Amino acid sequence: MTIRRAPRLEEPGVDFAELTDLLDEGRTRITRHAHKRAISDAIRALDAVRTTGTIGEVLDLMADGHLLALPGKLKDLERRRSATHLDERDQRRADFSNNLRTVSYREVISIAHFIDELTPFSTQHGVKGDEFENVVVVVDDRAWNRYSIGKMLAGTDKPDRTERSRNLFYVCCSPGRSKVHAPRLVRVGHHPPVNYVPVLPVAHPARWHV
Repeated sequence: MTIRRAPRLEEPGVDFAELTDLLDEGRTRITRHAHKRAISDAIRALDAVRTTGTIGEVLDLMADGHLLALPGKLKDLERRRSATHLDERDQRRADFSNNLRTVSYREVISIAHFIDELTPFSTQHGVKGDEFENVVVVVDDRAWNRYSIGKMLAGTDKPDRTERSRNLFYVCCSPGRSKVHAPRLVRVGHHPPVNYVPVLPVAHPARWHV
C-alpha cells in the first residue's frame, strides 16, 4: 500500500496541483464556489481527525464523506473485518484490520515523514556513504534471519552469518565521525537489551566496545 502525505492547507508552499490530483480520485467535483467551501471544510475536518484520532476514525470519516475515495484493497479489508464465518486466513486479516484501526493516526504521519526523509532516522542502506558527527545505531534482530548482530557480538553465531552481520554492523556504524551509540533491542550474552554503549573512537574499529 502506498502512503501519500496529504498537504495541509496552512503549510507554506502547498502543492495545490498534487492536492487537485488527490481530489480528482475522490467523488466530489468542483462545479461551483459552494463545492470549494465544502471541500475546504472537509479537508480541515480530516486534518483535525488525523492529528488526534485513530486510523479507524480517519477511515470512517473518509468512507462517510465524499472528499477522497478509499483504495480498492482498503475497501476489501474493511468489508472482511466485520464479516462472519471467515476461514483462518481471512480471519487473521480481519483481526489485523480491527487492531490496526485502534492505532493512533499519528503513527501513519510519522511513517510518511520517515519515507519522505523528514526525520533524523534512516536505514543502514539509506546512509551508506554519508557522514555524521554523532550516530545512534538501533540494533533489533527480530525482523530478519539472515543477520544476527546480537549473536555476532556474543560470538555465538555460525561463521557465515557472523561475517554478514559484522559487515552490516560496520555499514551502520561507519557514518559516525566522532561518537557512535548502539542501543540494543536484543539480549547479547548476559547483557540485557536497551543498553546504550558508547563506541569510541570511531577511527579505530578494533577498539570499539559493545
